[in-house]
Amino acid sequence: MLLLRDYEYIDVARITDYLSSVDPGVANELTQRIKSNTGVNVSGGINIQAFKLGGGARKGDESEVQQTIRVYAQHMFSRLYDEVQKAGAIQTVDLDTPLEMDGLSRSSVLEVTRDFRPSPLHQMLDSFTGIVDRMKSLGMESELGDEANMEQIMRIVGWLRGEEGSNEVPMFSKADEDGDASVVFVARENFVLGMGTEFRGEMTLFGKVQELVPAGSSIDLIDLLKVLPPGVRGANGFGGTLKDAIHDFMGEWPKELGGPIERDEVVVQGPAVVVTPVAAYTV
Repeated sequence: MLLLRDYEYIDVARITDYLSSVDPGVANELTQRIKSNTGVNVSGGINIQAFKLGGGARKGDESEVQQTIRVYAQHMFSRLYDEVQKAGAIQTVDLDTPLEMDGLSRSSVLEVTRDFRPSPLHQMLDSFTGIVDRMKSLGMESELGDEANMEQIMRIVGWLRGEEGSNEVPMFSKADEDGDASVVFVARENFVLGMGTEFRGEMTLFGKVQELVPAGSSIDLIDLLKVLPPGVRGANGFGGTLKDAIHDFMGEWPKELGGPIERDEVVVQGPAVVVTPVAAYTV
């Protein structure tokens, strides 16, 4: 059956890694496609993650390369999907079916449709960094307050947003009914197609189960993002652990900047399934 997908997110690097296990020529094929379509001389392989798939258009060869990767990534995903489907390894769960953890294991392949939204923390950080950037562009840095305090705040914001150029976006679909598991995944902004502000709502997530959180347990956003090494997260200071300090920091965030963020808003209670995202789409 022909299935037309409208892609919201596609991780071309991960697709290439997975597909290369069943088709070793994929990476070279993508490199050749870029060369033939753009005339760009790509030598020594290609760092696919370096190219941003989403966002606004750019001029010249870089724009053509990005478009080539975007189109070909969708083609590669269809090939990967077909191979996994042939093996009978996909567990599909539609919007109206509870997601049960029985029968799932780490590395299970899941295609689950849910109503996803970014974490409140991510929305708060976006609001804050947007205001800071606008004030700096207007030459109003002095209005931001004490320089040392601002530097400390920006360091914490940097930890929570992830690596430059590949900021991480935690996405949640919290279960509302008994017997249903919440679904959590962490997307990277450079693989979000279109405007990041539109990356929410009902969509189908395809990926590999990363972690199963049983009932009675929970997963904290800070642990999920791995923004701090375990030893640092638990380090004493600020009257408690650094992790506690970050939660306090979120709880005291000004309302004008999207706060405050209560602890239970960034903690997902089990049962929950953490998925490594490969693609997200609507059909």
